[in-house]
Amino acid sequence: MRRARLAAAGWLVLSLAPPLSAQQVAVHGTVTEYASSTAIPGASISIESFSWPAGYLVVGTATSDAAGSYAWSGDCEMWTLLPCRVRAVAPDYALAESTFNPYETPDVLANLSLHRAAFVSGTVRIAADGSSLAGVQVVLRCLPEDQACLYAGYAITDVEGHYSLDGLAGGTYSLCAEPSQESGLVPQCFDHADAGHDVLVLADGEHRTGVDFAFHPGGTVSGMVVDDYLHQPVANASLTISLRAADGTPLTQTYAHTDSNGQYVGEHVPAGTYHVVLTAGRSFDPTAYPDLPCAEGCDVTSSPAVEVTDNATVDGLDFIVQPRAIISGHVREAGSGVPIGDIPIAYGNCLPLGGCLTIDRTISAADGSYTLFLPDNDLLRVYTANLRPWIDQAWPTTPCMGESACAQASGDVTLEHGEHRIADIALVRGASIAGHVEDTVPGANATAFIFVKDATMQTIFGTYADDEGNYETPAWYAGTWFAKAVIDHACQFYQGVRCPDADENEPPAPTPIQLVVGEHHTGIDFALDSADPIFRDGF
Repeated sequence: MRRARLAAAGWLVLSLAPPLSAQQVAVHGTVTEYASSTAIPGASISIESFSWPAGYLVVGTATSDAAGSYAWSGDCEMWTLLPCRVRAVAPDYALAESTFNPYETPDVLANLSLHRAAFVSGTVRIAADGSSLAGVQVVLRCLPEDQACLYAGYAITDVEGHYSLDGLAGGTYSLCAEPSQESGLVPQCFDHADAGHDVLVLADGEHRTGVDFAFHPGGTVSGMVVDDYLHQPVANASLTISLRAADGTPLTQTYAHTDSNGQYVGEHVPAGTYHVVLTAGRSFDPTAYPDLPCAEGCDVTSSPAVEVTDNATVDGLDFIVQPRAIISGHVREAGSGVPIGDIPIAYGNCLPLGGCLTIDRTISAADGSYTLFLPDNDLLRVYTANLRPWIDQAWPTTPCMGESACAQASGDVTLEHGEHRIADIALVRGASIAGHVEDTVPGANATAFIFVKDATMQTIFGTYADDEGNYETPAWYAGTWFAKAVIDHACQFYQGVRCPDADENEPPAPTPIQLVVGEHHTGIDFALDSADPIFRDGF
């Protein structure tokens, strides 16, 4: 079932830029009642400035006088996207706030209108025997869902199952009670229905009591998910199971995850009769039971209704799902054309400012064939990575190293709904090295980084040693390599050759490592101490 969640501010920190310099401002205004516009004396006013990572901090306070007026002057600073703010609260009134940019004007007029505080309370019980439930979270959210909402919050039921929420402005809310997962009880929203359809409307100053909840154990649905292209189980997929009325209106939903055999179990489903629509991740169309593609506004009455009862399992609720888009082909060795099995082919997204996320992957079969299901009309990156002895490759044929670097190197891939693109992959066999880095300085515990350079001393790539000092590089083109280990106090080429000091004019004469195609050369070890100079002058 959909579990209501407390609305919370989410800070998008793009670059952790520092705050702008503090600005002297004068903040003034009046505090009045929203309904009557009469002055509110004695209201507490706080002026707040955002600071990372603490959040908003109070930089000044004031109190409204008999005419409702207040004034404050002082310094306020803001982050690039987060302004200063003024907040006012008074007994029997709900919180109000106003924001301002201190760099636009040194004189800030901030009039604040306070709503009479509303109140809601009730009791949470188990429906079967009427016993009260302590420790249940009752969550209030503004509707429509608005991140700027000031009045969202939650309460925890006491030993008698009672809860109360006060200091609320009049408005339209959802109110949902959420038992623990371990309880086996179904979460419930006000009026015993999904919060998207039944809402709690409060007037300014209203004291609403008796908003009670009675929990039922609910039932379970289970079955298998199979794709309609390969006729194979959809393994390890996140599922959203939407339970709908006959007119298609979503009533509730639950979440599940398929195992390696495509089996799933969806728990805590409220008793009722539903038409069931399943969505398996981003790569498959929503499907009404058992195999009806169900995009927005589909006619769910064409699918059989399913009855769910408390403490019972509806088994055999199997779905056949349609891929949104497909890339398939064969993975072979470049030149020879020999098929290569057990190769991961992945897709993901990259953020404009850096950082990539792998969304899903598939593995090539013994005959080299693979099929990758993807979302449609989305900007994606496709790549193979972590392939030793094969060189990693980004779409369509760019050599790369590691998932993140390969995702960055990939060309953009966008497929239309229903598109099936054939793409064969030709991999090149490379070479790699492995070894151990020993830090001989007493008490030192630095992480070592291994650089690999070509014959011109240009860095090809680098990799970290693990906590025990062991490392393995990805595969790269065979030939002459030079390897160097660096920690925070020392730098050394393979076989003890020192990195140059800043005062040395002559480059070092490191020992070359000759690698042939397919070779994994182990024993490329380093022993560093403080006598080895640190990394200097590009060496």
